[in-house]
Amino acid sequence: MLLSTTKGTYAFESSDPKIQNGVFTYRVLQALQDKKVDKDNDGIISIVELSNKLKEPQNNPDYQQPIIRNVGGDVGLVRVSNE
Repeated sequence: MLLSTTKGTYAFESSDPKIQNGVFTYRVLQALQDKKVDKDNDGIISIVELSNKLKEPQNNPDYQQPIIRNVGGDVGLVRVSNE
């Protein structure tokens, strides 16, 4: 499970009117398009790689601290283009 925030904190919408989703969804979509998130360079962004990217500190008033609950192996989410 990849959750948008920790217990006792809030998930929220962005204050930026250009962002059509919540902050968490927006950051997930951005990360899935970033080739640098694929840290092991296997051509696939996995749930662990994605969660590591989402946990990076943000200089943003809309920052929330996502968490991962991994029960089992890592799962590939998206293939990274070589272009």
